[in-house]
Amino acid sequence: MLYSTATTFGFIKQLGPGTLKIIAWGGLRGGITIALALSLPASPYKNIIVSVTFVIVLFSIVVQGLTIGSLIKRLARETK
Repeated sequence: MLYSTATTFGFIKQLGPGTLKIIAWGGLRGGITIALALSLPASPYKNIIVSVTFVIVLFSIVVQGLTIGSLIKRLARETK
């Protein structure tokens, strides 16, 4: 979605190589997912769904946070 939007509106020409990959990798993760899980109606499974959602989003944030530096370095080497 990010690539098609950037291409459609011509932003891709203004951005450096690899910028969209960095934006996509480091973008906001899980905000909507957590909001949707919290908005579920009361049921026996709601607590499980919310807990699993938090764990997955936390894992995603940690993994992406710890690897974004490596991604930037790799993209910088590729553009040289």
